[in-house]
Amino acid sequence: VFLPTESPDLTLSGYTDQHNAKFVVYKVPYKSVFETKGPEGLVRSLTTNRNNTDPAKTAGLQTEYAETKDLVRKDIEGHFVEQVQLNPLGEGLYLVRAEVGKEVKFTWLTVTTLALVTKSEAGRVLAFVTDLQTGKPVPGASLSVVKEKSLSPVGLTGPDGTFQFPIQVKESDTQVVVADLGSSRAFTWFYQSSASRS
Repeated sequence: VFLPTESPDLTLSGYTDQHNAKFVVYKVPYKSVFETKGPEGLVRSLTTNRNNTDPAKTAGLQTEYAETKDLVRKDIEGHFVEQVQLNPLGEGLYLVRAEVGKEVKFTWLTVTTLALVTKSEAGRVLAFVTDLQTGKPVPGASLSVVKEKSLSPVGLTGPDGTFQFPIQVKESDTQVVVADLGSSRAFTWFYQSSASRS
């Protein structure tokens, strides 16, 4: 997670006889994540090869930019560990594709000013929204849950940045909570069963 004022940085490592790495940064529409993939596929489906699906073929991806960077920290055996700094990005969810030779890896990142923490027990969730940079509580943030592949509003955070709300729990379920304020969005997910869990 990065602030809009930061240049995201990643660590790339491995073995290769190549001399550079190719990067493509895609912006991911939240709609395609929350409304078409559903809670079980949230984000994790972007970076895993389940059913041999190419994450870069996720519906609605927009290419932000592509670039090639030299591998400058590679030893004689071909092992490399590179700190890669990306261009500054606007607020949103991004998929990053890294290619070195025939090896292709994916990761994802978010750019936002919000941080969201949740604590749960059977049937209830406490959400706490703060400013990602200062750590101060954020009042008035809109909270939603992903329900049946769409966002369902549950309320607004109070002066202390918190909000409690009930949630339906199935035998076993992945719950996704989303916080919004202006152009900033934060989200988290947790697994919960019908037994009390926190």
